[in-house]
Amino acid sequence: MAKSKWVQIVSISMLLASCAKESSGSQGLVIDFCSLKSMNIDSTAAIIVKDKQRIRAATNDNCNLDVIHKLSNAPSAGTFEALEVIATNSEGYVSEALADEAVRLPENNPGKFTDYLGSNLRGKLSGLLADGLSMKCNMENLSPDHLKTKLNSQLTTDTQRKTIGKIFQNVNPEKFD
Repeated sequence: MAKSKWVQIVSISMLLASCAKESSGSQGLVIDFCSLKSMNIDSTAAIIVKDKQRIRAATNDNCNLDVIHKLSNAPSAGTFEALEVIATNSEGYVSEALADEAVRLPENNPGKFTDYLGSNLRGKLSGLLADGLSMKCNMENLSPDHLKTKLNSQLTTDTQRKTIGKIFQNVNPEKFD
């Protein structure tokens, strides 16, 4: 058991060393999303969270979207934290992709994601969820109250419902008119 743990640590270290690229700035080595694409989900999330200052979006759009989608499809506190790190360091189409995924998360995994957000309401992922919900309401001609009621019906605790209530305070479909 200890030997396999050691082998895993050495393997991840070697992979990090091989996938890091030299940055031209003062940040030193950075880790590109393409290098994370083929790793297992737990290792991907752990590296993003541990090395959040060194993670950078790849120049290959598909790599960026694949890593975001991969993390979104494996809901856990670790993957939500990794998505938060990406959200904090992203803009443009990566932020838009995160907003889309943030809307899918409470629809597919309402309890886990809402529990995570409840402990991190000031995070960028909460804001992206509010933006994504605003966009969804605008594009699908839904009232925020209708969408909030639908999400609340899938939640099991009052704390989760309060969290969604706080998110919906920032939902404004007119923002995207």
